[in-house]
Amino acid sequence: MVVLAIAGFGISADLLAMPVTEGMGLQFAQYNFTFPDAEPQPFSGYGLAAVNYSELAANTGISTGFLNIRTSAGWVVQNMPVDPASGLPGLGSMFNLGVTPNTSVSEIKVRAEFTAMPIEAFSGVPDTTFTKVNHIDYNAQGRNAPFLTAPLPLATPVIKWVTGGLTKLVWGGNRPSVEQDRNQCGPGALANSLQWLENTQPINVPHDHVPGIDGKPKNSLVGQIDVAMERQPHQTVSDQKYMGGKLLYISKNVTGRSIEIKHWGGTFVPGDFSIQVNGSTVTSVDESNSGKTLMQWIIAEIAAGEDVELALGALGGDTGHWVDVIGAGTTLGIDWIAWTHDAAQGFNADGTTANNGGVNWFDGGYQFSPIVNGQPQFFLTGMKMDFAVSESVPEPATLSLFGIALAALGSSRRRKRH
Repeated sequence: MVVLAIAGFGISADLLAMPVTEGMGLQFAQYNFTFPDAEPQPFSGYGLAAVNYSELAANTGISTGFLNIRTSAGWVVQNMPVDPASGLPGLGSMFNLGVTPNTSVSEIKVRAEFTAMPIEAFSGVPDTTFTKVNHIDYNAQGRNAPFLTAPLPLATPVIKWVTGGLTKLVWGGNRPSVEQDRNQCGPGALANSLQWLENTQPINVPHDHVPGIDGKPKNSLVGQIDVAMERQPHQTVSDQKYMGGKLLYISKNVTGRSIEIKHWGGTFVPGDFSIQVNGSTVTSVDESNSGKTLMQWIIAEIAAGEDVELALGALGGDTGHWVDVIGAGTTLGIDWIAWTHDAAQGFNADGTTANNGGVNWFDGGYQFSPIVNGQPQFFLTGMKMDFAVSESVPEPATLSLFGIALAALGSSRRRKRH
């Protein structure tokens, strides 16, 4: 279910800022890059700031607000939304640790503040030291081609927030990621989406939301999607294989109600995309020419109750990653997205059981970033948004007509936030 929060937030010099210290729900980690086809980069210059929604709200008395963090490297976390009403357990933001790779960080001095409204500048909250910095792996990939080198260093961006600009939070509901095989981000993102649809809509997905590879074990949803997408164990998936496999799996397996599939393909999958299944044509409709940018399209789809898988790609290259969008919106005129994925792909030696982590709020499984010119500002350097696919269960015609009749009678229902 979509939880929609729209507020005309403003900026005040007297805005109350609650300092956030250790033990209030905020945790820090340093990433080790462990991409299988690239030279490992332990103790990278990338950090993760992750917040437990309910714990931070309980410790500050602010139920919904925005987290900001400054370090010696600058304003490293900017207006990250904290909203327990979203249904999420928490959220994280990558940031510039301000160290060269191979430098282990065990503690960090920060100025962290939590406010009920987004800010353009920091207040006078004091610096504090977090005495524990976890160390976690990152190797999320699987779209088109693998990473052959570790990501470039992450700079601290300068975002020009707009005074009085629109602030809108649109949440798509919590859908934890399944643990994934190496390079299984495409099948994993679709599995996360379909499990969420089954949880919230009158459809039946016959396979379980458990780890799997290439059809094994037989009950694994992501394992069966591997088969539909013709993905070999540990290998990547092209955009065309992704689209064809998605349409094939849904048309052959999902029952109860029809699913409407659309995409914003740009130059990656231009035009409607169709396959033949048992003599019938199954189609994803291209909405690239709808008059909306990709970011506008994603926000509109999430607000309409659609589920969205987003493809991120490397500037000037084929390397990329699929994620499942769990939130999107605008803060002080700047777009943002939040997603879930497996940040630490890989299975145990038995080939079926996964426990590498990377799917939780505290280890990179729930990520947030502002978006400027189509690029996530707090994510791997050089990545951009360029392709997305949505699916939903349309209302039956009778329900639609019933809704129109109610509207004609002046009946309305609004979701309220407290």
